[in-house]
Amino acid sequence: MSFLYARTITEAIKRFQGIYTQYAEQVPFYIREVHTNEKIIIDTDTGEVHCIGDNNMLRKCLENLMHSHTPINWVPLLETHQNIIQEPPSFIIDTACLSKDSSLYNKIGIDMWENTLQISLYSHGEFWNALKRFLQIEILSVCELEQFIKGKRSL
Repeated sequence: MSFLYARTITEAIKRFQGIYTQYAEQVPFYIREVHTNEKIIIDTDTGEVHCIGDNNMLRKCLENLMHSHTPINWVPLLETHQNIIQEPPSFIIDTACLSKDSSLYNKIGIDMWENTLQISLYSHGEFWNALKRFLQIEILSVCELEQFIKGKRSL
């Protein structure tokens, strides 16, 4: 993963091609450095990286993943929940989606998600853990991603 720390795009491409020779022909047109404050959403089953970015990017990615894994067209809006900047973010449902007085409220959608996740959507901590299990994802830092990849290689 050292190509992530390249100073220029050209250097990143060369490092990528040198490390991952089997993918040299498929190098993306644009490679950028992953900053230490960014997080990565990874599929824990396949190892596929869904997105890399700040909390706003992660939230959008999660909402897209929720849309692609649900039989209903309603997905609650998410909010970032993070007490300390160094801790990994977690996500909770926007309270407007759970308020009967709000236009974002959808009783059928709430029932469907509660049935799918087997938890109450009103329980923030349980929601986040259940959502990660359902989507088979984890949020990692760059260092944690490197350890994840090394662990997959040794299996």
